[in-house]
Amino acid sequence: MNDDFEQNSDEASGDDVAETIDIETKRKYSQWIKEKKNLDSQHQQLFIIGDSGEIRCKICNNKRNEAIKSKLQLVLKDAFSKQLSDISHHLGSKKHLICLGTKIMKPLGLNEIEVQSATKQFIKIIYCHAKQQVANKKIPSFHAMIITLGGHELLQKFGHVSNTSISTFLQIISNIITRCFIQRIKCSIFWGAMVDESTDVSNVSQFIIYVRFIENKEITTLFLDIRPLGSGGQTALNLHQTFIGIAQNNEINLAFLAGICVDGAASMVGIKTGLVT
Repeated sequence: MNDDFEQNSDEASGDDVAETIDIETKRKYSQWIKEKKNLDSQHQQLFIIGDSGEIRCKICNNKRNEAIKSKLQLVLKDAFSKQLSDISHHLGSKKHLICLGTKIMKPLGLNEIEVQSATKQFIKIIYCHAKQQVANKKIPSFHAMIITLGGHELLQKFGHVSNTSISTFLQIISNIITRCFIQRIKCSIFWGAMVDESTDVSNVSQFIIYVRFIENKEITTLFLDIRPLGSGGQTALNLHQTFIGIAQNNEINLAFLAGICVDGAASMVGIKTGLVT
């Protein structure tokens, strides 16, 4: 990570980096940088590749002074999974939202307090829909209904309601909730894990982790993560590596792992037979 947007002359060229990433991940920059979740409300790319292979947020890069003042970090080329993790954290960061808010709200002539008020109102709407598992595409119509019924007048000026932007807000909320969970786990110091493998009707194998820790003298259980096992399959070796990766991505110290439990299948200890559920 780099704090001041300066390019590192010791790094390989952008082409060399893209080639390295392609070997390690089987996915080139062009494939993921154009994914829907990495586009803005006008379906334009949010990220660009610098001459030294670093990944830059276009919005924050254009707001260079604000970004440097806030010590905004660049997302570098270290490892692909770490890149996506950094990108998700970046999109949910307060610093990025400051630059994003400047871009979206300034043309409307709203002051900072009005910007914050309108944003909070809209996030409340999205959060409510997320809790009730309402489809993203229904949020704009619900948003319009609130205005019609005499809801917050600032929402009439807040036009950031495309399906892409709604998805971004949901990701932001998800990142905030996840970071809160992680902080609670870290405050407890010691933690335990409950893991399992699940294969759905489309034969996609996924690894599921719940964590347990002591909070206010009470045992607390929280859902942590679920992710595909990929081509490695349901072997204990792949399950172990996936577990380590999830813990590292969430910056949870494995040294304080007090215990881990599964559903009791004996094949969990082998690397030839998959986990039986």
